[in-house]
Amino acid sequence: MSSGSAATGYRSRNARASTSWSVRFCAASSKKENTMLVLKVTMVEGRTPEQKAELIRRLAEAAGRHLGFPVEEIRTVIYEVGRDEWGIGTMTMAERDRAASSQPGD
Repeated sequence: MSSGSAATGYRSRNARASTSWSVRFCAASSKKENTMLVLKVTMVEGRTPEQKAELIRRLAEAAGRHLGFPVEEIRTVIYEVGRDEWGIGTMTMAERDRAASSQPGD
């Protein structure tokens, strides 16, 4: 069985709470010099299956192009988190949503 980490990375975006996501990647190689890249995406639930399929396609293409991996050797896993399970500061996203919707003038 092979193990080892050839590369790791992290990127996050928080333009708005509803678009929060992160991507982690690692490359494991074996004694046979075979390499597989795993992309792990964590995001707030609510995207359609079509949106997730497009994200997987684009991430694999971009990673393959920029990191030099064959697309066939790239695996993508999406972890979805509920708004009650994602915290920002001292509040969950659900609490922040409720607080924002109760603001005067909305």
